[in-house]
Amino acid sequence: MAFNDTLFQLGMDLTRSSTAQKEESSHAVSVAERSVVGSTSTPRESISHAGYHVLIDLYGAKRLDDVKHIERTLKRCADVSGIRLAHVHLLRAADGDVSGAAVLDDGHISVQARSETGFAAFDVFMGGVAKPQRCVEVLREAFAARDVSVKILQRGAEPVALTAVAPSAKAQSPRLRSVKGGRKAKAA
Repeated sequence: MAFNDTLFQLGMDLTRSSTAQKEESSHAVSVAERSVVGSTSTPRESISHAGYHVLIDLYGAKRLDDVKHIERTLKRCADVSGIRLAHVHLLRAADGDVSGAAVLDDGHISVQARSETGFAAFDVFMGGVAKPQRCVEVLREAFAARDVSVKILQRGAEPVALTAVAPSAKAQSPRLRSVKGGRKAKAA
């Protein structure tokens, strides 16, 4: 049976194991702020990719059933990232779970929050010169999360995944692991 490398890189072909499919937990949330290489304010024409996709998982989070609080937090995320918010639509299910999305000028922020377990998954995509990594700290503080896991993907360029890793006890600066074609390529 032939393996589909594209599905494998997306984490959809789970018949093979890879370090590309593992996420690491980051207690030092500021790692994400410094981890996106090339995220400085530059003219849109000079950006050689479509943007950054930041996957943020919150554990031990609070106020996940408060739709108004989630809406205000999504608006704050757009504001600190430097992108215009077009619309927010959130739905609260009977069991207290909240799901929905904020539509942005050049991207989106989606949320799936499970108040019963204290888990929330945020999917943040922003293009242009926006700084989606700034959402990490906003979300951590707004929901008083015990733990935060962050995965950053550069979209629209060569397939490379950047995963924020908590600094070791010895090192104070964050490390990035690039994953290309299912193999570790380089550590910064």
